[in-house]
Amino acid sequence: MKTNKNLINHMKSYTVFQWMLFIKRLENLSDTDFYKLEQDSLERFCLQNSNWYSIILDLAIRFSNSDDRIVKLNEIPNKLDYRKFISFYLNSKDNESNFRNDLKVSLHVSMSRYAHEQLRKYTPLRNDISRLLDLYEEKELLFKQFLGLSPKQMFYFVTIHNSHHNINSPFTFKIILDHLKGYDPKIKAKKLELFLSKFSISIKSYRMKCKELGYTKDVVKNMRLIDQYPIIDLGNERYFIPSINSLSEALTYRVFDTLCELQVNEKGFKRSFGITFENYTRRMTKFTHNEYFYECDNLIKEKNRDKAEYYLLKDDSVIVVESKLLPVNENIILNGQIKELEDEFIKTMDKALGQIESCFNKINAKNQYGIIVIHTHTLMLENYLDLIKKRLNYSFIDNIYILSIIDFEILIDNPFEKIVEYFEQPKDNNRQQLSLFFDYENRYLNSIYLDVFDKLEKELEEREKNEK
Repeated sequence: MKTNKNLINHMKSYTVFQWMLFIKRLENLSDTDFYKLEQDSLERFCLQNSNWYSIILDLAIRFSNSDDRIVKLNEIPNKLDYRKFISFYLNSKDNESNFRNDLKVSLHVSMSRYAHEQLRKYTPLRNDISRLLDLYEEKELLFKQFLGLSPKQMFYFVTIHNSHHNINSPFTFKIILDHLKGYDPKIKAKKLELFLSKFSISIKSYRMKCKELGYTKDVVKNMRLIDQYPIIDLGNERYFIPSINSLSEALTYRVFDTLCELQVNEKGFKRSFGITFENYTRRMTKFTHNEYFYECDNLIKEKNRDKAEYYLLKDDSVIVVESKLLPVNENIILNGQIKELEDEFIKTMDKALGQIESCFNKINAKNQYGIIVIHTHTLMLENYLDLIKKRLNYSFIDNIYILSIIDFEILIDNPFEKIVEYFEQPKDNNRQQLSLFFDYENRYLNSIYLDVFDKLEKELEEREKNEK
């Protein structure tokens, strides 16, 4: 009979801080370092998997001893301990029961959920940072009011992470404030205090939150709270950041949930953000495809008539785009029942498909494709069409692609013909996943990233002149 005990006991074989330092060391290794550490390509892929890092950190905080904070570098876990962890996790009772229940509903969706939990996000950190800067630019006042720092100031915070920072020499509040002021002298201590109150957590509070959510001492399902609270509060104004991946996840994606929870009118905020998200995808699409970009408002002019947002029309092919917010809580994606996913996705997708259909009916093109972009980091979201096909009857359903924002950013940066080529792949098990078909870079996001550095460099030069 499967059990969770082997995994829990393995986590207890090292302290919380030994596990944290191990993950931090892995994140700071270069590709060359990883190759020296592990020559086997599959094992090396696992070692570089940031999703495993989040799961390890989550379980370490929940189960491992946190009393001994002194860590000797020669006593932290090694790659063999890492392999054991993966083996124990995959063979745990909770992991097997989740997967078995999902298989009863849909093979494709169960594999997608499995991948989302256990495969690393394949896009570069630069994409996430640039999205933070561009998507939330018009929400700067809300950021400062509720989170303390603006999107750009959060980016400055991310740069504080470095290889020399470890549990034996944590950051003090003063060090963090001085670092941020080096970029932006206007940052106030009270604003940094507010930011840390939203994104840092003590180990005791982390465990209490898990307990409140029903994650008891014998449950190894992971909540990824580390991706919401990536800064560990050690007390006495000292802080430790165990993972740059969790930090970027918290500040570039989970920040939306954090903002939602702080609003008096959450529905109003989501409605407003929906428009912000739509405009973000629009700017990015026009950056690459402006010559054949068209607004659906000009296609369907009747008031109160359902329609998508915009479309690309070239030669005899059209791609209609509609964006939506994630209709379910991120925890349901990880640990909920597929039935919960299905019910919520049906409502959102039915609305989006109706909007796309009204545009298809107005456009005379032989090849009609639709993209539904979802504000989520969930991988392989296109497989969720399995849930829709059972309940919704649209003749064009096989030409619809549901994409997370990270996958949309990858796809839309490519030439129109290349995108159509991807869409025209045969609908069988040999179909190539989007992440294997396209490069991960996005020129629009790269331009945002470089522009911020150019402006910062000029500001620093100007400040230096004024100080002389």
